[in-house]
Amino acid sequence: MSGVKQKVALELRVFESLVSTFPDFPCTVTDIKFPKKDFVVGFYLFVLGEMQYYPNKILYGQLEEQLSRESHAEMLRDTFQLINLSKVLRTILNQLQPKSGLQFGLNDLVDPSPARNSSFMFTLLNFFNFADQRVGDLKAKVEVVGERKAELEKLLSKREMLARERNNRAAMKTKKKDFAKEVHQRMAEFSKLKEESASLEKLSDKRQEELEEVKRHLIRLQSKTSELTQTYQKLQAQQVQSPEVLKNTHKHLEEKLKETKLLLEQAKETNKARKKNLQLLEKVAKEQETRLSLLEDIVAQAKEVKKLNSDLANLESKLKSDVTVTELSQVKVNGYKNDISRLAAQLSSLQLQHEKTKSSLKESIRHYQEEKKALEDKESSEVESTLEAINNVQEEINELIDLNNNLNNRYEKLYEQLIQQEEDFLKYRTSAIDAEIAEISETRKSSGKH
Repeated sequence: MSGVKQKVALELRVFESLVSTFPDFPCTVTDIKFPKKDFVVGFYLFVLGEMQYYPNKILYGQLEEQLSRESHAEMLRDTFQLINLSKVLRTILNQLQPKSGLQFGLNDLVDPSPARNSSFMFTLLNFFNFADQRVGDLKAKVEVVGERKAELEKLLSKREMLARERNNRAAMKTKKKDFAKEVHQRMAEFSKLKEESASLEKLSDKRQEELEEVKRHLIRLQSKTSELTQTYQKLQAQQVQSPEVLKNTHKHLEEKLKETKLLLEQAKETNKARKKNLQLLEKVAKEQETRLSLLEDIVAQAKEVKKLNSDLANLESKLKSDVTVTELSQVKVNGYKNDISRLAAQLSSLQLQHEKTKSSLKESIRHYQEEKKALEDKESSEVESTLEAINNVQEEINELIDLNNNLNNRYEKLYEQLIQQEEDFLKYRTSAIDAEIAEISETRKSSGKH
């Protein structure tokens, strides 16, 4: 009898807790006393949905591709969903009530037992109320921690971006220094080439003057040769002088001719050397043109370097301002780090407090379960005493009903007796009146006769 009373009390407590926690969920006492598969599955899915956990939604994407080739996909899908839901509830409920000895299984969804179902529902409702209360307490702190983490991530990303920009600027600065060194080397080479070009121009002018001098000397030699030829022709046309004079003249002319030929050969060699020098100078001129184009490129590069230097100066000024901003950001980051460390300390203290609270809650739950058991025992005894009192009252009521019935019977009998007496009285009175009337009539008749 006490077990039945405990079961009835537990069902009533489950119903009251469910109605107070989820007033929108359709439920009656009959659903809890005689649970069915649809009601139980709907209840567990509703509670898990209120906890923002959807086990069938997680399983849906994994099963669709595998079940697409099956002939009875809907049946398999329902089966898999029930199995998955039973696994989830088994994990949750075994953690929530490890000491009760009840193990949640698939049969508690397919063919639920009233006693087991009431125990599981009551445990899950208590956990939901406890979690809802704790989430409300910790939500503000979690939001603050989340905001600080988001700000820290933004600052860290900004610091990484500034570090990348600083590294890029340092690399650009190094590259510009290397380019400036290269330009400096090119400028030195350009100055050397310019000096060589000036020396070559001087040498070319000198060689040109020498060539002009050789040309003039050659012209003079040619004019002298023509004069000698004319003189020789004139001498041949003249009268023949003495043989000695002719021999001496011929000898003198031959020596002069040899000297002229020698000078002519020297002039030719000099001319060849001058031609070689001219070719060399033309080659040098071509090289100078090439060097000039290189120098123009170097000048353009120097202009670009100058522009880059100005850009570098602007970048350095901007870098200084960015460094200032970075230092300020670093100060903020340090402040945020301090805040994070402080929040971490607070979080650790909160975790410790949570552990303490958890242990105290476990102890409270244990005491509560003990009190619950004692209360159930007390309630069972109270129910027994109440039922006994009810039985006593019922017996008294029955006795009162019997007494009332007896009184009613006696009243009816007395009423019947009273009616009978009244009827007898009326009959007696009528007869008495009739007798008096008859007596009066007889008296009148006798008095009339007299």
